[in-house]
Amino acid sequence: MLALTRKIPRPNPADSTITLEEEDGSLVTYRFTDKPWARAIMALADRYRGADEKYFAPCNRIHAFFVLLDTGAFDKWSQKVEGGRNIHNAVFDAAATVGLTRNGKFPARKFIKEVERLVDEKYGGEWVG
Repeated sequence: MLALTRKIPRPNPADSTITLEEEDGSLVTYRFTDKPWARAIMALADRYRGADEKYFAPCNRIHAFFVLLDTGAFDKWSQKVEGGRNIHNAVFDAAATVGLTRNGKFPARKFIKEVERLVDEKYGGEWVG
């Protein structure tokens, strides 16, 4: 997760491209954006190159995490800081343990309930982020 916080040097995702072949045989090149999720995915790709089963499991969790993040579900457990937001550690703990749905998403109510439980039981209601 250090790549996500930019505390270790990682290639800038915006400097990376991927070229895919379309059904008609044409090639389309895509460029990544420099976002935390892209940095995390690139770090995982570097680490697990050639081991798809080890790569896709955390990628699916990262994707599900950012889908839920975009809904504002974590606003209660985040603080504004210069340059972004600081998210409570309980949110990351829940992201590591709550099961995904068949559609590859976190069940929102179950996820939030687990975050609330962790904040109380593991962190004693204190802010840890």
